[in-house]
Amino acid sequence: GDQIAGGITAHMRPMTRSQEFELFIYDLAVPAEYQRRGIGRALMTSLLDAARAEGIQTAIVPVEPEDTHAVDFYRAIGGGESDVKLFLFP
Repeated sequence: GDQIAGGITAHMRPMTRSQEFELFIYDLAVPAEYQRRGIGRALMTSLLDAARAEGIQTAIVPVEPEDTHAVDFYRAIGGGESDVKLFLFP
């Protein structure tokens, strides 16, 4: 229908040591009433397929460790974890 069932925000970022780009996925949101229907997976699959079609091989998604719902989701769709830490500045 006309209800928004999810959204995703991502940015292509040029790499500093090569001519390649990486995909930084900033936000994936599916309202609670639409979760567990494959919408998040479909959004991610579509985005990753489009990125690969553009030659982008690396996608990064920052997730707070205590957000177990997100951690479990990204693991379930094939994401691999990294030991990289993010630093925030005010």
